[in-house]
Amino acid sequence: MKSLYERLAATMKPEDIGNHYSDLLVRWTPESEAIINQWRKENDLVRGWGLCSFFTNQVEGGRWIDIPFAFDPYWQAKGM
Repeated sequence: MKSLYERLAATMKPEDIGNHYSDLLVRWTPESEAIINQWRKENDLVRGWGLCSFFTNQVEGGRWIDIPFAFDPYWQAKGM
């Protein structure tokens, strides 16, 4: 099963994905919302957005989603 990061990276433009340490940052689009919602259903996280938070990116603009601990390359670099 693909991780949330893998699913988003396969669909989104590279400039629409970022990170802050281990947190995955992704631009909000209908596509990103659908991917996140599907992942939440598969992982039994259907009540609200949980730990995810929304913010306005002051550099690139637009609405973004911060998903804690979901940036796979951070964990891979740590050997996890």
